[in-house]
Amino acid sequence: MRRTVGLQAELIITTAMLVGAALLFGGFLLLRLTEQRLIEQQVKHVRSTLQLVERSLGSALHQDSNSAAETLNPLLTGLDPELAGWTLYNRSMQSLGGKTVPGRDGQPPLILAQQSRLLAGPQLQLDYPASWFPFFDHAAGSIEAAIALKDSHRKFAGVVWMQFDLADVHTQVAETRKMLFLYVLLYGLVLTTFGIVILSRNVVRPVNRLSEATAAVAAGDLETHVIIDGPREISDLGESFNRMTDALRNGREELLRSERMASVGHLSAGMAHEIGNPLAAIIGYLELLKADIKDIAQRDIVSRSLHESARIDRLVRDLLDYAAPSGVVDDPVDPCMIIGSTVKSLQSQPVFDGYPITVSCPATLPEVCINPHKLTQLLVNLISNARDASEAGEGITVTATESEGDVLISVHDQGSGIDADTRIQIFDPFFSTKPEGEGRGLGLTICHRIVAEAGGRIEVVSEKENGTIFLVRLPTVAKRSKNSGMRT
Repeated sequence: MRRTVGLQAELIITTAMLVGAALLFGGFLLLRLTEQRLIEQQVKHVRSTLQLVERSLGSALHQDSNSAAETLNPLLTGLDPELAGWTLYNRSMQSLGGKTVPGRDGQPPLILAQQSRLLAGPQLQLDYPASWFPFFDHAAGSIEAAIALKDSHRKFAGVVWMQFDLADVHTQVAETRKMLFLYVLLYGLVLTTFGIVILSRNVVRPVNRLSEATAAVAAGDLETHVIIDGPREISDLGESFNRMTDALRNGREELLRSERMASVGHLSAGMAHEIGNPLAAIIGYLELLKADIKDIAQRDIVSRSLHESARIDRLVRDLLDYAAPSGVVDDPVDPCMIIGSTVKSLQSQPVFDGYPITVSCPATLPEVCINPHKLTQLLVNLISNARDASEAGEGITVTATESEGDVLISVHDQGSGIDADTRIQIFDPFFSTKPEGEGRGLGLTICHRIVAEAGGRIEVVSEKENGTIFLVRLPTVAKRSKNSGMRT
């Protein structure tokens, strides 16, 4: 289901909730620990007070009960300002006086005092309503304590019952709670802001760029690339997107080229057959006419006609070579042997005088599956184009190597190079940069067809004024057999 909230809004909300929950939970634990620590300190203080009272009043209570009660009041009041009330009992558990506890109407409970008498030791009872959610206010609470007093003969002399107010603990916890809320608010705001900035820079912006680039690709702009930055996963996604657009662009260009070539192939096959027969008759008639004409001027006109007819005949043959399947089964051939024989044949032709050809080929290369005549035609076209692009004295280099199960054959010239616009159209039928009448624009188209039929591919690498490299990649026999086996 499509969400109406954007990624940035979700990140802000999620980050704020996570940071707020983490800070509140941490503050909750901190507040509980602080509250517990304060209560423990208060209990420890009460125990110390009980011990002091025990040492001070035992003998006095045995000798004079009234003086003991009078002595206890200023002593307890001075010891602990949190003392809410107290009662002194004699050995018969009768009250000898004390300080009234607010809310008890002067009737302190005797249970804790009786326990202290029976157990002969100090007794404490904590009444503090600690909540699991200490962010809400509650009653202050108190500590009740009782201690049995003994005389100088270690006999029971009476009991002192006391109640201590925990209002101070309650106040400190309330103050801490206020500071905690302020801390959570301010620190949470800072953390959320930094989190939003970091996430926006590392996630939201790259995703927005990818979204915009995807929309551009959907609109047909396959030249779109995104900037590679951000975390590793985002960078990998950007690289994958760029590789995808490159593959789509190359696939579209290859598809358009294939469609053009297929259309030209069908047209060429029909036109070649339709033109071939009358053209052969015209050439025959012109040869007869040339033999019978004695006038030099007329004979020259017929010779020119024969020359132009021969150009048409070569074009028709090229069209037939391009359109018609070879009908010859590809056999394993040694590429180095074909390269050597082709270069040797071309070097013997006068048109290559002044254009030295250098061959770099290892002693052995894996065999490739291609018709040897087609490979020879491919090399002749590429080397001839290199010669046409070079000036006299500039060398041509033919190199053959093996790489990743393919045989790489490159033809490198030192000419003026090819610009980017020309490289895009260089394999299109009837596209040529040669002067009018010197090129038919089918040589590289036929080369592309030959390489494609052999299961390889041809590429061109060139820059203006830096020469051109035509790179032919042909699969070896072993690689082609393996791929065929995988398909079956």
